Parts: sequence; structure tokens; C-alpha cells
Amino acid sequence: MKENPNISLAINNSEDVDMIYTIARALASKDRIHIMQLLTYSPLSPYELSKRLNLPISSVSNHLNILQEAHLININTKQGAKRHTKMCTRYAVAASFNFSGLSSSINANSYTVEMPIGQFTKADIHGPCGMIIYPSTNHITGETNTHGSCTLSDFNKWFDPLRVDARLIFFDYGYLTYSFPNNFYQNSVSQLELSFESCSEIAFYRNDWPSDITVNINGIHAITFLSPGDFGGVRGNFTPEYIPLNSTQYGLLRKILINRNGIFLDQKLITASKNISSFHITDNPSIEISIGVDENAVHRGGINLFGRNCGNFEQSIVLEVQSDSNNA
Repeated sequence: MKENPNISLAINNSEDVDMIYTIARALASKDRIHIMQLLTYSPLSPYELSKRLNLPISSVSNHLNILQEAHLININTKQGAKRHTKMCTRYAVAASFNFSGLSSSINANSYTVEMPIGQFTKADIHGPCGMIIYPSTNHITGETNTHGSCTLSDFNKWFDPLRVDARLIFFDYGYLTYSFPNNFYQNSVSQLELSFESCSEIAFYRNDWPSDITVNINGIHAITFLSPGDFGGVRGNFTPEYIPLNSTQYGLLRKILINRNGIFLDQKLITASKNISSFHITDNPSIEISIGVDENAVHRGGINLFGRNCGNFEQSIVLEVQSDSNNA
């Protein structure tokens, strides 16, 4: 199996069957899942993992061997002053399994990544702003993180690892940038489709509050579309009850398609003056997607970005990339 931090396997591809079994076996253990969770935050030695999991070092070593066999982690030897120490790092970022009847050639020429709204790599935003965090357990400290928000006055919290659990992010203007893996680096890309749920942002909510939301790809302007309002008053399908009804509840799911014919929004052609070649997708090993509101926008009405566990749609930011290259 070719090493790739974003593993994509198809059940109908005979070459993938053994690896599907290997990965499924590797994840069929809560202890091994906990190891993967711990390695999300930093490299750890088998001894450190043993202490944090309260497991014998022999059991931890066995778990690590199984995870390494599945290409989910790396184990490297670090030379110390007196002895060598093994260090474990998470290798796989994501793994997907296709159970449809699609042929392997189609599967090989497309991939889909869902990015949590909190997993941004750059934040250049201006308040009022905030982030609603999903309740979770920090596997480093063992502490439970309850729901809450952080404001511009404590901007350092925006880069806390727990931001990955964000359900809702809102700000007045600026951009959040997400780095998506580029599985077709130096190959050919024929189509890119991006979808996310969003709405405008104002204190409480206002259904007729327009805002110009802009998407840039690899630093190049792709599209600006009008959000008609900040929607509230009716509970979103997945919005948690601790978010009051007099606050933002849901948004609209917008789908941006870019191919060789131009740029489309919700299946409507927006422009043919730019197409997939305009964004130099295959020049870099990552695809940089920026979402936000320009400071000089005609309608500078803020933005709410909804995660998988908030709003009307059970998804975060989804990117699908297709290639027609036989070498992809």
C-alpha cells in the first residue's frame, strides 16, 4: 500500500481488501483508539502511553505494533544521552472506506475530505467573534471541556487543540484558512466541489441581515455570494439546546463547484472567466481554502460557520476533488 496520511480504500478493489481488514482490526480496540487520540496532540513514547493509559508496557507495545502495521502511526527511535527511546507519532490523518459498487478506477480518481470547522490553520479575524466548543475530554489532562465560547479578548484560545471540537464559529470580518490534503499533487485535477453551512452574523439573530461571504482558494478569489440573514427563532436540526432560540440556529448549505467550464454556486454558473486551472491546484501538496468576509465588502454582515453537530446539515466543511489523470 502506498503510504498516504489520508487513506482511501474501496471494498470492490481486491488490492484494498487486506488493508481494510488490517485497519479494521487495528481500530477494533478502545485502547488502540485511545492511543490514536493521545497521539493527536503530541508524539509520545511507549512508556508515556503506558502511564497515561494505565496499561502494562507489554500491552502498549503490542497495540503499537498493530497500529503501525495498519499505517496509522509511525514509530521512530530517538537517541538520548544514555539510551535510545522510541517515539510514536500519528501518521494517518483520515481514513475512508467506499462500500459502493463504483469501480476502482473511479475511486482512484476522486477523494473527499470533511474538515472540522475548528481545524483551521490560519485565523485573521475581527470581532465581535466567538467559538462554541463541543463538550469533550482532553486526553492529555483528563479534564472535561464543557460547552463555552472564547472571544477576541482571549484570542490565544483560538489555537487551543480543543478548537477541533468547535460546533459553531462566528466573527465580523476576516478569514479562516483550512489546509486540505492534495492527493493529486503534480497530477491533473478536473473538478473541485466545496460545501459548507453558513449564514450572516449579528447579535442574537436577524433573518434579513445580508452579508457577502467570500471563498478564496490558494490565495486566489474564487467566489463571493450573498448570505440573506442570520437565522434564528427556530431550533436547527442539530443545534444543541444550550444555544438559545434567540441566537443563531442554522444556516444555508452552499455548494461551490469549480471545473473546466467555470465556477458554479448551487448548480448555477457564476463565471466562466475562471476555471479549475486558475487556482493552480496541483502545484502544492495542500489545497488552501479561506472562508470569511472581506473588510471592504458591500454587505459586511459577519459570518457563522456551522460544524457537524450544529445547524440544519450534518456536515462540516466538505471538499471533493476529482482527477481524470491515469497517474493520479
